[in-house]
Amino acid sequence: MYNLDTQEETLDQLHSFSFHRSAVTSIIFYANDSAMASGSEDTYIVIYDLVADTASFKLMGHSDVVTSLFTFGMEHPIRRNEQEILVSGSKDGLLKFWNLEQQSCVLNVSD
Repeated sequence: MYNLDTQEETLDQLHSFSFHRSAVTSIIFYANDSAMASGSEDTYIVIYDLVADTASFKLMGHSDVVTSLFTFGMEHPIRRNEQEILVSGSKDGLLKFWNLEQQSCVLNVSD
């Protein structure tokens, strides 16, 4: 990641991540800019802590390239608190809904 808010001719590198084994195919930044998720040809999704400059955890479950990522907030039906859900799309034909707090897939939707 590079700092784009500069007047210099060269960009300052802010972060360098090498947690995927193949090309990154999708990236999403969270609203507070303290976290990021990336999907890759290696079928993994990596969640990064941008403040600590490290990977927090890896989500595994797709069997083909991760092609898209997006998030939305959802109220927990019992605790009534907001939790963030990550949705991933893949060439394997699945949409996966991930609970980031539990670091697990909570729903699969196929074509």
